[in-house]
This record gives sequence, structure tokens and C-alpha cells, in this order.
Amino acid sequence: MNNAQIEIQQLVQRAKREHRCFTATTRATHQTLLRLTKRDIFVSPYLNLFYPKEEWQVMPYCQQHLYILRGLQKIHAWVAAGMSAIEVHGMPHPWSQHDGLITIASKWASSNPYGGKRYATPSDAPPNSFVPGSPPAILTPVRGSKQPLRRLFITNDETVTVSGIRTTSLFRTVFDAVMLGTFDSALECVNHVLRTGISKQDLRIYCAQLHANPRRMDCILKYATPLAENGGESMVLAAIIREGFAIPELQHEFTNFENPSAPLRSDFYWKPQMEESSCWNSTDLANTAIRQ
Repeated sequence: MNNAQIEIQQLVQRAKREHRCFTATTRATHQTLLRLTKRDIFVSPYLNLFYPKEEWQVMPYCQQHLYILRGLQKIHAWVAAGMSAIEVHGMPHPWSQHDGLITIASKWASSNPYGGKRYATPSDAPPNSFVPGSPPAILTPVRGSKQPLRRLFITNDETVTVSGIRTTSLFRTVFDAVMLGTFDSALECVNHVLRTGISKQDLRIYCAQLHANPRRMDCILKYATPLAENGGESMVLAAIIREGFAIPELQHEFTNFENPSAPLRSDFYWKPQMEESSCWNSTDLANTAIRQ
């Protein structure tokens, strides 16, 4: 076993302990890793980053993204932003948002992946609004780059470390999720942070401090609720709103006659429009439906 192979073993062991990809420290090691990658022993998920292929293939995509970020931050003073920050903070998001790019914060320039402006919507989006069903603000990935990297222009943000990764603050990450996502993905994200104790007023104050256009955030906050207990409920609620149905009450409680101390709850509830002369009430109807 030569020196390069010994070094690779050490690099792999250290990378596994730190849950990250690794980079070669010498030219000889780098050349050896390239040969091993061609033989399908290693993978190179990002320029100059490597990891054993067998373990990489069974790793969930979100975990792979974090491994790449940790590996990159060993060699660059980068701060995760945008979609990468959403991954780091563990916010729920649809699979469709994954585009294979690493997004970082930049104080000097932007890769302009959002239509040449800090934020922009496609030309067929409703003018001056962010409504249910409107397209996301993300347009096309960076073109002509040798690295799957996107720079997002961000200034005056507090960098935090989450799971060993430098990333934008929670408020900034939520703001970017709303500004760059679809109505459905933004509602899912905001519902999630509301469940952690952040209030709608907190988010409004943060947007005001950025001097940002509040329309998109206001639209989301109109419908957002911490009562959506998981991502599935948030996505269903977004679909109900987007399709124009009556907005339901979430987590409505019904009397549990078999165990009054443990009331029954429904994910979504629409109050029946009954005639005043009716002898039935909503609780009677609900319990009848549950028993059936």
C-alpha cells in the first residue's frame, strides 16, 4: 500500500466521523482518487470532493447535500443560503425544489439565477402579487459554471452554525423560502416555523427591517397556521386554498363520548350550514360520521 492509499484511508475515516465529504491534500492523492472514481469505488458529488460510492448511494439526498456543504466549508469560508440553508435548518420542502445546486450567501455579487434581479417572478405570474398557484421565483440555474454553485446576494445577516454548517439565520432562511418558492412550499415552510414558536408578527418585523416588498410574505401569513401539524397537512391546505375551496378549520375538537377527557380531533373541518330549525348540531353530525 503506497502513501496515497494510506492517506485516502485516513481521509475517509475522518470524513465519516465528521459526516462530510473530503478533498485530497496532495496531487498524488487527488490523482489516485480520480482513478478510483472512474472505477466506481468513490464518487465525486462536487468538484474536488469525494466519498465512498457504496455508502453514498444509500444516503438520502438531503443528507448528501449536508455532507457536500460540510466538505466545502472545510476549504471555503462559505455560508449556506437559499435552498441549502433550508436543508441545514431542517425545514420541510417539496422534492421538486432540489436542483442539484449548492447555494451560498454573497455580499458582493449574485449569480443572478432569479431573472437578473435579487428576486423576480416569471413573466406569466400575476402582476405585483404572490397568489396561490403562481409560479416560483426561481428561473434557471447558473449557466456556464464548472461548479454547481449559486450565489445569493445577502447583506447584514447574522451567520449561525447548525449541525456543524455555517448558514443564514432562521429568519433570513424563511424569508428566502417565501421569496424564492411556490405558494405551496412557502406555506409549508412558514407553518413549520410557526409551530416552533415564531410568531407572524416576528416575520413581519423582520421583513420591515429588510425594507423588502411585503406582498409575498403577507400573502403567506394570511393563510399560515401552526395548527398544520406536518408537511402533509400544509400541502393539503395549500391545495385547498389554491383550488378555491372554503378554508377549513384545523384540529377541530369533537366530544369523545367514550372518553370525554380525550376529545377527538380532525385535520380539517368545515362547519355544516344547517337550518336553525334543525335538531342536529355540528358535534352530533361529527360523532355520527366518526362512529360510521
